[in-house]
Amino acid sequence: MRRLGLVLLAVMVAAALSEVQGQVILFFGRVVDEGGRPIAQAQVAVLQGDLLVLAVETGADGRFQMMLPRGRYVLRIYKFGYQPLYVSFEAAPERGGDIGTFSLRSAITVVADALRISALQGDEVQVRIRVINSGTDFIPVRFELRAPTGWECKLLTPEGLAVSEVSVPPGSQRNLTLQVSVPVNAAAAGEVEVTASWAGLSQKVNLTFMVGERRWDVLAIAYESVGGFPGALIRIPLTLRNPLQQEQAFSVVASAPPGWISAVVDPRGVTVSRVNLQPLTSANLTLMIYVPQPTTVGTYFVDVIVASDLLKISKRVTVSVESSRDIIELALPVRQVELTGASSRSVTVTVRNLGNAPTQVTLSATCQPAALRCYFQASGKGNLSLYVLPSEEKPVSIIIEALPAAAPGQYLVRVSAVGSASAASAELVAAVSGSKSMRVGTEHLAVSLAPGSAGSTQVSVANTGSIPIEVTAYAIEAPQGFLVTLTPSTLQLLPGEERKLVVTVKVPENATEGVYNVAIGVEGDGIREYRVLVVEVKGGTELGYYAFAAILTALSFVSVLYGQRRGRSRVWSRRS
Repeated sequence: MRRLGLVLLAVMVAAALSEVQGQVILFFGRVVDEGGRPIAQAQVAVLQGDLLVLAVETGADGRFQMMLPRGRYVLRIYKFGYQPLYVSFEAAPERGGDIGTFSLRSAITVVADALRISALQGDEVQVRIRVINSGTDFIPVRFELRAPTGWECKLLTPEGLAVSEVSVPPGSQRNLTLQVSVPVNAAAAGEVEVTASWAGLSQKVNLTFMVGERRWDVLAIAYESVGGFPGALIRIPLTLRNPLQQEQAFSVVASAPPGWISAVVDPRGVTVSRVNLQPLTSANLTLMIYVPQPTTVGTYFVDVIVASDLLKISKRVTVSVESSRDIIELALPVRQVELTGASSRSVTVTVRNLGNAPTQVTLSATCQPAALRCYFQASGKGNLSLYVLPSEEKPVSIIIEALPAAAPGQYLVRVSAVGSASAASAELVAAVSGSKSMRVGTEHLAVSLAPGSAGSTQVSVANTGSIPIEVTAYAIEAPQGFLVTLTPSTLQLLPGEERKLVVTVKVPENATEGVYNVAIGVEGDGIREYRVLVVEVKGGTELGYYAFAAILTALSFVSVLYGQRRGRSRVWSRRS
């Protein structure tokens, strides 16, 4: 009925025009798409300047017809989703009838920057997709993505948002990014299909991905070729990595020749057969290989196989078994140490086994006994026994102590090492430049004070050595609430010089009557002395004869005990 109405309208318009111009002419034509398929419901408008003369619509077969009087016109053929088509047209009797077939082009064009892309397994590939609108309308375009199983695809806006539909303004374009995640186990080729749909129309863009095999950096072995010997325990660091963006559970297997023992252990020394790794993380492991004693000289192989659901890799370690012997080497970091009398220095000597067999090494340190004392810190003696594996090095601390009476001069210290089949020695010079000694007085170590008052006394400090020393004085222990200060707290003493330290004690207001002890420390370049100051707190300010005698008795007793305890502690710390 609608088509009949349009035809009647065309006839009436033509009849009306015929009265003016005298004659109307019948024209008909057809509208198709770029593939030659008919376009139904396309609008065919006849324009004369700005005047709409006639408008008809195509049928299901894409055909239309119209009655026009003689004249010059412009045909505008249009349907939503297509580009409009403008055709200049002259209506004349001799031109009547079929005016031809008109082809409309799609308004939307989807273009990919590349249709054939090279990638590796596990790659994340991005391809720009341009959506161009050559029409005259805002057109919403919907996308559908198809990819092989396991592949992940999405369309992203320039802001990084994933979308499945965009609206494109007329005469402009929208830029999108096709992001494709290639599986780590992808086949040699894969095809991704992008389908754009709008206004009943669609366009497909096929992208072909040529996928190459990736050499995954899953397992790193510190040494792929090592030397060994019968009875050797070989340790090789391993690094297991998860290069993927998803958690992986790896099985770990070490395969060794018959009779050999091999295992992979974690940093705690626990054997592992399965390791779970979060994305882009790694684990440090150790491959342990034990070469049994009966093994003959030759070349052997140990394989390490690591596998997860998506990844699998194996690496081989070559073990060259040779006959066994030790080669001992000693290394000292310095050739000379500076000492003063009654001082000591720690020197680290490194014991290396450059051979291919483990060995028991006996170390000894010797020096001139009249001036020096040398001993190993681990044993407290001048000798020490160590078990050293092949290619292993062990640091050992030697204490070189200058005796208080050591005369200035240079003294030789010799360190020797004896293994099963080899020996080594190293020497250094101990240069003694003088002696350190200090004397701290014991007089005036008692004061009597009232609660809330303060008082002071003096302690003498003398440098009885041959070199200058720096002295530091400090309170070690005081009763709660007592404020103890020493002035000066630090001072420099030349050889033979003696100075006084002022010890000030302030008693708290709430102190009860009684006798209190304050421990004082005096240290001079490693020499430590300790004294005890006795504070009698009483209600008055005078000190009675009997109280004073009691204080002196307590002072003597406490000083002797405290000095003995600190002396034993000093000797013990020196030995340790």
